[in-house]
Amino acid sequence: MRLLLGPLIFILFVVLPSGGTDYTSSQSGPHLIVSSINGTLEIDRPGTILVDIKNDANASAVGQNTSGQRFPTWLQPGYGTNVSDAVGVSAELIPKDAMFEMLTGPQLAGSLESGKNRTVEFNLRTDDTAVPGVYPVDLLVTYRRLSEMQTSGDPEQPDVAFEYANVSETIPEEVNVVQGPMILVEEVKDSVPAGSESELNLILANSGDLPVTDLRAQILSETPFSSGDGSLLLGNLDPGHSASAKFRIKTENGTVPGVYALQIGVGYLDGKTLQKEELAALVPVKSRSETGSMLAPAAGALVLVSAAYVVARKYQGKSRRKRKRHW
Repeated sequence: MRLLLGPLIFILFVVLPSGGTDYTSSQSGPHLIVSSINGTLEIDRPGTILVDIKNDANASAVGQNTSGQRFPTWLQPGYGTNVSDAVGVSAELIPKDAMFEMLTGPQLAGSLESGKNRTVEFNLRTDDTAVPGVYPVDLLVTYRRLSEMQTSGDPEQPDVAFEYANVSETIPEEVNVVQGPMILVEEVKDSVPAGSESELNLILANSGDLPVTDLRAQILSETPFSSGDGSLLLGNLDPGHSASAKFRIKTENGTVPGVYALQIGVGYLDGKTLQKEELAALVPVKSRSETGSMLAPAAGALVLVSAAYVVARKYQGKSRRKRKRHW
C-alpha cells in the first residue's frame, strides 16, 4: 500500500491540480508555416497555385505540458492529443488586388503533427487589366490546438476530457503573374486575286513570355475566303520567335478589290494545357486585271529576251555559213 502512495500523490499534484492542466501558454504549440509556394498565373487565364503548409513546432517538446514534464505513462498522447498538433487545418488564399478572382474557396489540410506537411491547391484567374509582376496575397490558416485536459473520477483510472482552442493565423505570401504565350499574325506576305485559288503566306509570332508546344493553324472559311487545307503543324514557338504558315485559299468570284479579314484558328499546348484561339489577318484582294497588269511587264520582258535570243541564233547561223563559203 505504501508503494502505491507515492505514484498516487504524484498523479494528484502533477496531473490533477484544480481538476485540469492548461496548455494555452505552452511554447510547444503548433507553428504553421508555408514551406513552398508553386505556380504561375497568366493574364486573363485560370491558373493553379500550390501551397505547401508545414507544422514547424518544436518536435522535442511533443508530449510535454507547460511545465516541461511528460504526460504520465497511462496517458501517453496520441494523434490530436499532442500540444504541438494542429487539428483540422483549413487554408484560404486571399488576394489583395481586385484583378484576382478566386475560383476555389478554403481548402482542408486535415491534421498536422509536428514536422508534417501537406499541399493545398487554389484555382484563380486574373483579368485582362493585369500586368506581369509579383503580387501580395494572404494565406489565412485556421486550426484547433489542445488547450486543456480535464480529469475526473478514480485517480488511478480517471475520466479524461480534452479541450481545444481555435487558432487563426495570417501568413503573407506572393504570387507571380506573367503574360503567358501570345500568338499573333505578324505579317501577311501576299495579296490574293479575286475569283481564283492562290497561295497565301502568313507569319505567326509568339510575342508573349512563355513558349508554346505543337502550334497548329487552320483557315476558318468565311466570306469571301475558303480553304480546303486542314490544320497545319508549325511546331514549337519560343517567345520572340516566328514561323511561316502557307495556305491555299480561294477568293469568291465578284469580290470587290480591297482589304478583308481572314479568320485563323490556332491551337497549342501551354505547359500541359491545350489553348485554342481565333486570330484575324488583313488580306489584300485584287482583281484579276490588276494581277495580270502586275505580271505584264515581266511577261513582256520575257518575250523580248526570247526574241533577242532567236535573232542572235539566226545571225550566228548565217555567219557560220558565210565563213564556210569563203573557204
